[in-house]
Amino acid sequence: IDWEYWDVLSGEQMMRLTRQLQKEIGAAHQLFEIVSRLQVSARSRESDDILVSDPSDLHKAYVVHLAWSDWPNEDANFPWACVIPKAQIPKGFL
Repeated sequence: IDWEYWDVLSGEQMMRLTRQLQKEIGAAHQLFEIVSRLQVSARSRESDDILVSDPSDLHKAYVVHLAWSDWPNEDANFPWACVIPKAQIPKGFL
């Protein structure tokens, strides 16, 4: 991931993307069990990718590609999500 093209989020933008993430995660998704704890902290300027993390998990975060749907996806693979070790994320992004 080229972090140069990512922006750290706060305030309304962070809350809006968190609501969208919660809307899209269906029961079969790997993040379903923790979606209520996830916090969006950054967004790619090149795509609809967001950086999210569970504050209680010291080791991993996730990059999620939002689909901008209005309902949870029943497919476990959507929205696409990838685990990123927190140690690989630049300071200030979480």
